[in-house]
Amino acid sequence: MKKISIIIAVCLSCSYLNAQTVAAGGIDFVKGLSWAQIKKKAKTENRYIFVDVFTTWCVPCIKMDKEVFSQKKVGDFFNKNFINVKVQADKGKNDSDPVKRWYSDAAYIAATYNIDGYPTYLFFNPKGELVHRMTGFTDADKFIAAATTAKGTYFSQKMRFDAGERNPDSLLKLIKSAQLVNDVKLIPIAINQYLSTQKDLLSDENIKFISEATNNTTDPGFKILRTHPVEADRVLGKGRSTEIVKMILFDEIALPYLRSDASVMKYGMGMVVYGGKLKNTVDWAELKNKLNIEYPDLSESVMTRSKLHYYEGVPDWLKYTEAVSEAEGIMDKSLLNNSAYTIFSQCENDECIKKALGWSERLVSAGNKDPEYMYIYGSLLYKSGRTKEATEVFENAVKSMGNQGEGFAKQLEKMKKGEKIW
Repeated sequence: MKKISIIIAVCLSCSYLNAQTVAAGGIDFVKGLSWAQIKKKAKTENRYIFVDVFTTWCVPCIKMDKEVFSQKKVGDFFNKNFINVKVQADKGKNDSDPVKRWYSDAAYIAATYNIDGYPTYLFFNPKGELVHRMTGFTDADKFIAAATTAKGTYFSQKMRFDAGERNPDSLLKLIKSAQLVNDVKLIPIAINQYLSTQKDLLSDENIKFISEATNNTTDPGFKILRTHPVEADRVLGKGRSTEIVKMILFDEIALPYLRSDASVMKYGMGMVVYGGKLKNTVDWAELKNKLNIEYPDLSESVMTRSKLHYYEGVPDWLKYTEAVSEAEGIMDKSLLNNSAYTIFSQCENDECIKKALGWSERLVSAGNKDPEYMYIYGSLLYKSGRTKEATEVFENAVKSMGNQGEGFAKQLEKMKKGEKIW
């Protein structure tokens, strides 16, 4: 399901960013080479690569350029130790030709290395292997210190792991490093290896690890989540252990009923991509019977999740709304809210929109007044033609949120002009 967020973006036109350079004396970012050519250069010259992944609207990115990358001591260090590359992750009408030529390489880097925030700094060894990762603004001295440690730490840890090193201390260090570079493939493998060495799986740290690495019913943390939900939720939050279990059951049991050659790719930060072709028909009775036998307490919830996934993908919005309406009483409020947003953003059927508005209205009436719920409620009111009520919801949100209500304010402006907001 889609996660809803109100993004406040500051759109800035910065010619020096498009030029992929900084002030004289600072870091010398390479120009005129493709990503493939840069990696070849690094291998030939036996040099490490530093990559700054930024967007033109990112304020910390601009701050790093002005205050850190431009310093002579930073430039001296990075120019000596790295081939330095700037990668613009967004696209703008004022982009220079060099930036445009990097569009495909930028998209590849963002997808391959799971870039989910800006600025993100990637460090590669001469073989082109990611060895370190950082995010956000940091001062010059800390930045140089972190870059110093980038030259070899994670790569050597992975080498020892691949060679069979499995002592708990080494595994724990590897996990921390893998989390730092966001190696989403290795993280669950290393964590589950570490958990297999632990006697107390109910410690706070191990429960956090379980929540991060448990993706299958055969993983060591699955039994903990099933049999100790109270202890797990004390660390993870109310209901979180059951949500993880339901997602695993959906992936492992339900998905093969819904898709041919089904696959699941997890990229971190809750991002999941499902592969395989949706089947023309689904044997819902057989799936429900299997769930009833193996997990009777969670059968209805997994069935609902399965129907929403399938009918959104087809799409069949009448059956989608029917599935939500039938299960509204047992649905998690976040899932119900996301379902309302799905109808708002993708469906044009008046009856479906009316039902989605009903779900959203009941959520708000029950006291769910945080911005996410109010945003979807007001948006559905607007799409339903109830403009006056919609603008009142958005006006109240703008007043109560102050500077944080910019997303509401922009939508409100469109609504007052009668413009489309979906």
